[in-house]
Amino acid sequence: MSYLQSFDKNMQRTGFLVDADQVQRKRRLNSDYELSFLIPMASDDYAEKVLLKGHIMDEQGQYYVVNSRKRDRSGKKRMALINCMHIMFKMADFKFPYSSYIDEAFGISLVNLTNLISAATNGKYTFVIDGTFDAMDIKDFGRGNALQSLNYVVNLYGAEVDPDNFVIHLNNKIGDSNSPHQYRLKKNIISDSFTDDVRTLTTRMYSQMKDGLTFIDLPSSNLTSEEYALLNAIPGAIVGGLIKVNYLISPHWEQWSNDTNTYFDNELVNQNIEDPLELLEATRKALRENEVPQLDINIKAADLYKIDYEETEPHLGDNVKCIDPGMEMNSIDARIVQLTEYPFDKNRHAEVNLANFMRRDYNDIIADLDASKRIVDNLISGGKVRTDTFEAFARQAVIDINNSKTQIIYDTRGIILQGAVNPLHLVVLSSEGIDLSKDGGVSDIRTVITADGIAAPYIVGILGEFATVKTDNLIAGSVLITSALISSINADKINVGTLTGFTIQTAASGQRIVQDINGLRSYDASNVKRLSITPSTAREDGMAGFEVFDSSGNYGGVIFGTAGGGMWVLGENSLILSSWFNDTVIRDDVNFSAANISGLDIGDVSGLVSALNFKSDISHNHGNTYTKAGGSQNIKVQALFGFLEVFVDDVLVGKAELV
Repeated sequence: MSYLQSFDKNMQRTGFLVDADQVQRKRRLNSDYELSFLIPMASDDYAEKVLLKGHIMDEQGQYYVVNSRKRDRSGKKRMALINCMHIMFKMADFKFPYSSYIDEAFGISLVNLTNLISAATNGKYTFVIDGTFDAMDIKDFGRGNALQSLNYVVNLYGAEVDPDNFVIHLNNKIGDSNSPHQYRLKKNIISDSFTDDVRTLTTRMYSQMKDGLTFIDLPSSNLTSEEYALLNAIPGAIVGGLIKVNYLISPHWEQWSNDTNTYFDNELVNQNIEDPLELLEATRKALRENEVPQLDINIKAADLYKIDYEETEPHLGDNVKCIDPGMEMNSIDARIVQLTEYPFDKNRHAEVNLANFMRRDYNDIIADLDASKRIVDNLISGGKVRTDTFEAFARQAVIDINNSKTQIIYDTRGIILQGAVNPLHLVVLSSEGIDLSKDGGVSDIRTVITADGIAAPYIVGILGEFATVKTDNLIAGSVLITSALISSINADKINVGTLTGFTIQTAASGQRIVQDINGLRSYDASNVKRLSITPSTAREDGMAGFEVFDSSGNYGGVIFGTAGGGMWVLGENSLILSSWFNDTVIRDDVNFSAANISGLDIGDVSGLVSALNFKSDISHNHGNTYTKAGGSQNIKVQALFGFLEVFVDDVLVGKAELV
């Protein structure tokens, strides 16, 4: 067949893709199975046949799912790159049922698990077991989707996958181990590269299995003759027919031994292995894979089989020979681990990656095969509880409990913790709480903890490292609290001697009284300061005073003391002295010398009218001043600037406005 075929989402054929170009198929062991090609966007093939989630069939009859279409314009030319994944990876769309999940099981064959996976896909996918696999212990199988479960199987049993559409073949090793195909210079090699790597070279392989156990004390009869000879040459490695070390030696160790390293060590740790014989076999295999340099060969080879049907065709997994003496490839045996092909183009040749090892990346079967849909984690936890280990733990637990009985007693009261120094000191743990006793529980029994809380009277020592202490009532008798900051106290009544460094306020805002280092202040409901008593008002001599403010916070006046024992009463704009019902009395000497008096009538000055009745004795002075001499006093009345002033012996005693 010279063309790709297209199918819709229900796998009904829609035709041939005659306009498809640059068809490339890339496959890798347990990893990529991709098909890609270019197609003009103006073509009917693109518009009608290449549909997302549709299907494409290659010349081998394998179906691929259309996962992406990448469009690209170059001038008037519009092309679409179509990328498809093998239909096997649609298993990721089937959720593995919770009812089939297996938490832990022992001695499970591979076919049991593949049957569960097939059932999870409603029988759409089936499995053929082409190899031989030992039964394994499993744990945590069936999380996620069906493809994740297949990944678990491939990892645990060391299988290789060879998909044939909905039939999945599982084998120990796919491909032809004795393939006649060769890559030879001057025949089919166009270009090549060759790398040998000894970074992981190992000539002595240690190993451990579940719970750190090894194959030590396994009979030496389980070793091959070569393994026995290599270990027996080491003193103490085999004693009395038993293996006394947990490693195997490579027959190539002398080739790589040097003054620095007698052996190149490595270790295999497999938590899924519980049988020493199985561990020995796994150690043997791991040593075999790492005792020689790792070879990595990349070849671009002519596909002669496309023009000559008698030529051999390479397949994924085949063991082939590589011959290029100039590149130091002298009949090297290597395995095809990746194959990139151009099946419909005779002018483009395959690109082959070969190795004498397999880079096992078991996440590839999910991460690479399912990369277009989701990221899948490796869910293998690899832990199982061994019966003998659990029994050993239980035995040790019994021993520990028996040892503790010197201080722990179990009776009808509950669990009794008895003092090792003084057996009369008891701590009794019961369902009702914790009791303490110092006389063996005869009469001195104190309940310190119950379901209601902790009994405070029995707290002894220092309570420390608290984040917050919350109580309804905190009562301290003769207790001195020093060097401590108590951020908040809620109480109905506090009796103290002296409080220092506090701010006391009747409310946080609004109408309140505030007292602090700056004095005492009163605020109204609008948060305006109305009264203030301050240590210093910055008035005369810095004397303390009492200040008042109006509803807008404007300064109204002050009462403050002066040096020498005096006192001032000042109003910012005016000052009124008055009483509601009785007289306002000004006692002792009153000095009006610096005052301007208004609103005072002649009759308001006691004795002034009678004094003026002596008109015959009044002398006129410029028509404004009248003087009367009577007895030992001289009274002078003077009208000046609209005021009537009264003097006695030249001393002003009264002043009234003339109206």
